[in-house]
Amino acid sequence: MIVSALAEEDYELAQTIPTKDLKRILPSFNNLRKVCVACHLEYTVNDRS
Repeated sequence: MIVSALAEEDYELAQTIPTKDLKRILPSFNNLRKVCVACHLEYTVNDRS
């Protein structure tokens, strides 16, 4: 499920950020971004106006 993947990636990023190590932060951030994009593609809002 997308929500559980989001929570998992969010937790991983939160644990990584305090290290200030960009080689660890950026891949984690990219994984979180991919989950966000997948969710937005799955759950779109249709403008019916």
